[in-house]
Amino acid sequence: MTSYHLGIYMGHDTGAAIVDDDLNIIHVFEEERFDGEKMTYYNPYFSLKHIIELGIRYFKTVSFGFNPDERQAKFHKEFVKFQNVRCAEVLNYLSHHITWDKVCYVDHHTCHAASAFYPSGFRNAAIFVADGSGESEATSFYLGEGNSISRVSSELTTDFSLGILYQYFTEWLGYRSGNTSQHCGKIMGLSSYGRPIYKERIRSMLDIKGDSVIWPEGSLVKMWRGIVAEFGVPQQRPTRHYTRLQADVAASLQQLLEELVIEKLERISGNGRFGNLCLAGGVAMNSLLNYRILRSGICENLFVQPLASDRGIALGAALESAAKAVDAHKNAVRAPLWNTYFGYEEKPLQTSLDKLLDKYNLPVYIDKAEISAKEIARLLDENQILALFQGRQEIGPRALGNRSIIAAPTIESRDKTNGQVKYREAWRPFAPTVLEEEVGNYFDINRPEPFMTVIYGVLPQKTGGIEGITHVDGTARLQTIRVDQNPLYYSIIKE
Repeated sequence: MTSYHLGIYMGHDTGAAIVDDDLNIIHVFEEERFDGEKMTYYNPYFSLKHIIELGIRYFKTVSFGFNPDERQAKFHKEFVKFQNVRCAEVLNYLSHHITWDKVCYVDHHTCHAASAFYPSGFRNAAIFVADGSGESEATSFYLGEGNSISRVSSELTTDFSLGILYQYFTEWLGYRSGNTSQHCGKIMGLSSYGRPIYKERIRSMLDIKGDSVIWPEGSLVKMWRGIVAEFGVPQQRPTRHYTRLQADVAASLQQLLEELVIEKLERISGNGRFGNLCLAGGVAMNSLLNYRILRSGICENLFVQPLASDRGIALGAALESAAKAVDAHKNAVRAPLWNTYFGYEEKPLQTSLDKLLDKYNLPVYIDKAEISAKEIARLLDENQILALFQGRQEIGPRALGNRSIIAAPTIESRDKTNGQVKYREAWRPFAPTVLEEEVGNYFDINRPEPFMTVIYGVLPQKTGGIEGITHVDGTARLQTIRVDQNPLYYSIIKE
C-alpha cells in the first residue's frame, strides 16, 4: 500500500506538500494562494485544511523545514525559537484530523537541496544552494546519489551571503516594501538597461581573502553603510522611470553576482566540469544568472527547481524524509519533473468562476460555452488578451498554462496587457511560450525549459514579430511546452 509523507514550512512562503514513498509529488499547496498575502508568514492552515479534505488520514512522516536546535542556529536563532512554538500549534491542529508515525525536521538548505535533486531525474548530481540565509548558512554544496543527498560544504551568512547582498542593493534601488526578496527579479530585469561600470566598486567593498568573500570587516551593517557611502542615499522606487544610476548599479550588481557564483562553482569543481548540476535557493530564481551558468560550460546538464525559493521548502522536507524512509536504492532512477500542476484545483471550474463573478459583481457575459484551440489562436492574432483557467494550479511563481494571462508576442499586445491588466513597470519583460520542438529555431540554446527558470538569447534573425517578448538585451525568459505537458496550451501555441 502506498504511504505518504507530509512536508510543512512556516517561514515566508508558508505551505504544505505531499509526496509518496516513490518520491512522486502528489500535492503542493502554497498558503498565499488562499490568504492572498504575497510571501505570507502565517501558519499554513488553509493549505492543511485542503490536505485534510483530500481524505488522507495517515502519513508515514510529518516533516518541518527547519532545524529545531536553537543552539546550532548562528544567524536565525529567534526564527528557530519561534518556529518551535508554531510547530507545536500545527501538530496540535493536525492531531485532531490525521495520524503519523514520525515527526521529522529537515534543515533549511537540505530542504532546498532535496527539492532540486529528487525531481531532477539525475542518478547522480552536484547540488548548489544559495539564498539569503538558512538557520546559519547562505551557501551550501551537496552531492546527490540515488535516494540520498549529503552536504559537502557550506558558508555562514555571518561571513557572506549572495542573497543578502542582492537584497541590500534591491532595497537601496527603491524596493523597500514587504519582503525585499520578492522584488529582486525586478532588479534583474532593470540590469539589462544599464552598464556594469560599478561592478569593481561593489566588489572592492567586500573583503576577498583568497577564495573567500567576506562582508566588509565581517559586518552586514558595514555593508549597508558602505553602499550608502559609495552611491548616496537610497533611491526612490522606479515605478515608471528609472535613473541612469539605478540602471548602472543594477547592471553592476547582476554581473558581479554572476561572476561570484561561477567563480565559486569553478572552485568547487576543481576547474573541471560537473556532469549534472542542480540549483536551488532564492538566488537560483535569478534566471539570467542561470543562463550565464549554462553558457559558461561549467556543467553538462542543469536542473533548476521551479520552486527554488522558500516556496519549495515544504516539498524538500517531504522529499528528504521520504527518501530516508525507503531503501537507499529503491527507485533510484526517476523521471525528471516536466510540469508544475500540483496545486489546488477548483471543482468544478465553472462553478468557481460563477461564484467569483457573483462575489465581485463583474460585468461578464458568456459569449461561447465551448471554444477550440484554433479560435483561441485567432483571438490572440487579433491582439486580444485572454485568461487560461484549467486543471490544477501551477506551483511556484510562474504562470505556465493553467492560470495564465496570454497574448500575442507583439509590442502592441505587450503594451496593451501591461496598460490594462498587469500594471507592471514598463521596463519589465514579458515571457514567451514556445513549442519544445521549435526552441532551437528561435533561441540560442536548443534545450527544453518547461519552467521559465533560465533565460535564453533570442536569435537575431528571429526577432521580427516577437519584439513584445524580446528584452532589451536580446533575451527572453521562455517556457517550452510539449503536448503531454499541457495538451490545450500546446494546441493553442501550435495553431
